[in-house]
Amino acid sequence: KLLPKIGWLSLHESILEFEKLLKMQLDLRLEAANLIKFQEKSKFNKFIKYPKPVKEMTKELILVEDYIHGQALCDYLKTPLSSLSKSEINERKRLAKIGLNTFLRMVFIDNFIHCDLHPGNIIIIKNSFDNKHSLAFLDAGLVTRLSRDDRKNFIELFYAIAKGDGKRAGELLIEKSRITRCVCPEKFINEIEMLVEKSVSGGLKLSNLQIGQLIGTVMRLCTKYQVKLESNFTSVLLSIEILEGIGKSLDPEIDILSAALPFMVKGKLEKN
Repeated sequence: KLLPKIGWLSLHESILEFEKLLKMQLDLRLEAANLIKFQEKSKFNKFIKYPKPVKEMTKELILVEDYIHGQALCDYLKTPLSSLSKSEINERKRLAKIGLNTFLRMVFIDNFIHCDLHPGNIIIIKNSFDNKHSLAFLDAGLVTRLSRDDRKNFIELFYAIAKGDGKRAGELLIEKSRITRCVCPEKFINEIEMLVEKSVSGGLKLSNLQIGQLIGTVMRLCTKYQVKLESNFTSVLLSIEILEGIGKSLDPEIDILSAALPFMVKGKLEKN
């Protein structure tokens, strides 16, 4: 009974998508190209940096890049919030905002998404131009893009959730699914509506929101009502789950809703 239902999560397609991403990592020239593209897209943001590859020395199995001196985020986070001064807490909040805004821009505007932003791939850099810090993102081998239609659907779905419109989110999941055998669409939409309402009732602060749990419940409902999820979303959703943990460590009170809406509105305008 279980295996046929798993098909509605696009498990096979998701594995193929992940296989494609892993194979891309075998050619380090692609990672170098990704780094150059990320640098180009963030050239006006002085608080985000990427290693600069040396193209003349980079080969399929060799990547040469400049050295970024700083502290890995995984080490930076070892000091608990309770042990920090007010200024140090404010600096963490500032970094959380910079990191979240950068990722939201990747997803909703640039459509060029770093899929491996765990704490070991993020470096905290002491700025030379002020007394604050910047972020450096490493290891750009895992990158994904959404097709034009999938990007449009993803923005519309996320926008509905962020606005607390669970009814519209449920309708979109059915409307945009390439395959559906949903025999009780009203019940499916109602359960999605209740889920979204419960999730956003206290705002989308990370301290109130369990993104991984929310995504897991949506998947369970899609399986239960036979509404097929698009495999292209898998990498994006995994990246969001990883960033949830990072965001909670830096600033559990950061509000995803307030941060995401401007990017989603701009993304909706640019795709039209």
